[in-house]
Amino acid sequence: MKKIITIFIALLCVACQTITDSERLIDMPPVSVLTKDKPHLLVDFSAFRCVNCPLANEEAHRLQTLYKEALVVVEMHAPMCPLTQGAYDYTCPEADTYFEYLGGAVTSPLPTGNIDFLAKDEEYLIDRSLWATQMTERIKDTASMTLALNVSYDASSRDVTIKTNISDYTGTGNCDYSVLLWLVEDSIIGPQLMPDNSTDMNYVHNHVLRHAINGAWGARQTLPVQPAYETAYQLPEDYDPQHSYIVAVIIDSQTKAVYTVDKSDYLQGETVLVEVTGYGEIPAEGLTLTLSEPESDPLTGQKRFSLDGLVELSGGELLVTISRSEAGLNDEFCCGSVCTAGNKEISETRTFAVKDGYALWYLHYTPEPNSEVTCTYTFTAGSASTTLIVNYLNK
Repeated sequence: MKKIITIFIALLCVACQTITDSERLIDMPPVSVLTKDKPHLLVDFSAFRCVNCPLANEEAHRLQTLYKEALVVVEMHAPMCPLTQGAYDYTCPEADTYFEYLGGAVTSPLPTGNIDFLAKDEEYLIDRSLWATQMTERIKDTASMTLALNVSYDASSRDVTIKTNISDYTGTGNCDYSVLLWLVEDSIIGPQLMPDNSTDMNYVHNHVLRHAINGAWGARQTLPVQPAYETAYQLPEDYDPQHSYIVAVIIDSQTKAVYTVDKSDYLQGETVLVEVTGYGEIPAEGLTLTLSEPESDPLTGQKRFSLDGLVELSGGELLVTISRSEAGLNDEFCCGSVCTAGNKEISETRTFAVKDGYALWYLHYTPEPNSEVTCTYTFTAGSASTTLIVNYLNK
């Protein structure tokens, strides 16, 4: 599921289905969700020309908020459905495959959905008013598999590397399973027909299936012989890496029933830019920064600026990229117990291992007298990124 890196920084220097009023939704107390370990998949078949689809989107969002990490929602726009056709295209070809498998047809009413590719009273596609009821039943299930999903993204090449590892199968004998990898995108701004028959031209479409990366039914694997699966993918230019992520679904190769599901962080985290041009406290989004008058180095007598802070990260690598306005600068970066002297290049990246949940870091910088140098510091862990732009004024 999505993880967050927090950096605390101080600078010291066809038809739409109609829902009747008699239908009821059943809530499940959030506390019950947290006692179960199997995440579930809700597939919401939608269309931008469907007047009741926004109501289904609201219900999907409500359930996702209620069940948190126990539920992954993916909205699918099947090309075969007439209501998905028009001047705007949110469709994915593989959505037709899933829609047909679950019993959908050209004349099927929208919105409709399914949980875990399983049937409810011999019906696979069910009305939004029944999603809560089915989740109440499904949340009692326990996981027979655990899924570790690791996704890395190279912003310069737009290359995505996806790794999955399956473990803890509690059945008997071998397991024949398949790994489905989907590209999903949030925050797509576009038209949507609303329940009052108006058109919202700035409707926000979330968790929309864009591409089945390794085919509609994925890569077939077996346990215990093939517990891991890895593939590479290049993100098309049309998709925003700051709002795109990977969903991995593990299904039974024969029955298509979902064993487990997980989703990655956004491929590229939002960048927070903070420009520091003077001394004192600087307000910034989510940060309070202070740049103090530089102190003299006790050994050299030169003025020295210092940055220090704390990185909270459950584990893995912290990448620190420093871009300077000129080369040949005197600086040193330390993270935890590891320090590296700068290569004095215009730009360089240093990698540090973060253990035990956090790491203290600091950077010392000694500019030339009567100089002004701009440095850009980018801290990256997974898909999360924070960038600081600092102007050093040594007068």
